[in-house]
Amino acid sequence: MDNRTNETHHTPLEVIVIKSTIFIIIAIAAVIGNSLVIIVISQYGRNAAQTVTNYLIMNLAILDIINGLFQLPLYLVNIIADRQFYGEIGCAIHVQIGGMGFIGSIHNLMWIAIIRYLVVVKSKKLQSRHAYYCIGIIWATCILVPAVSFLGWGKSVYVDIEKGCVPDWNGNSISGIARGIYDAVIDFAIPLIVITYCYLFIFLFLSRKRRDMICDGFQSPTAMDKANVTSTMFIIFIAFLICIAPWSLLAFIIMPVAQVAVSDGVYFTSLALVLCNSAINPVLYAYRSKDFRIGYKLAIHKIFKCCNN
Repeated sequence: MDNRTNETHHTPLEVIVIKSTIFIIIAIAAVIGNSLVIIVISQYGRNAAQTVTNYLIMNLAILDIINGLFQLPLYLVNIIADRQFYGEIGCAIHVQIGGMGFIGSIHNLMWIAIIRYLVVVKSKKLQSRHAYYCIGIIWATCILVPAVSFLGWGKSVYVDIEKGCVPDWNGNSISGIARGIYDAVIDFAIPLIVITYCYLFIFLFLSRKRRDMICDGFQSPTAMDKANVTSTMFIIFIAFLICIAPWSLLAFIIMPVAQVAVSDGVYFTSLALVLCNSAINPVLYAYRSKDFRIGYKLAIHKIFKCCNN
């Protein structure tokens, strides 16, 4: 993070307005969209037996709502003030919330991949309690992993181009290098390896299953449903990667390693893309699932009906 200059500069008012508007739109979309996801699954998904995957989808929606309600406003106040608006404690809180959102999301996606692997490949019959176990582990991980900064391992620094606070690892010390490795392994390596392994074997299994069904001249509705759900969750994972990849490359490779200067516009676009991930999942669910589209319509109709009364 040493390359990211903290030299402040005056931002034109029109740029502040544009950035603020974009972040406000993302925040509103994240809160409303993911609230609809929770309503649809909890109120209109009962006939689908409230699967473990559904519970994890709801948990992912809760994490995205937290991003929209808390993380985005912390960026927004700095953008509007054109400086660090809050002090050291606020900076530490910003890093904690940001870490919770990112780690929670990628570990949630990891556990969804594991559940899909167990259901599709191993044909395991899972119960609601298994979802509770997964969710408990996800929240423990996303809270405790970034919290080590409060124990003195690493620190939080404000970066002007980020208009927010980020973890700072001192590459000149053993402790700093260890913290960087710690975050890289838990935040990236383990989840990505597990997710890749699970989906690789799932799609290999489904490919063999599809060939067998074609040979037999019969297509199992249950098998097709499992394949559709798994494909949807894989698309959600790919969307997550697409959203975080540009910022990750800029923040961890291009700027610190290659020492390449990046314009404010390019960096803001990559950051906005990361935050957009909190808002796009509800759209992808609607695109992939007729049940979600119907559920959204019912939920919106019910909300407007209540408001009119």
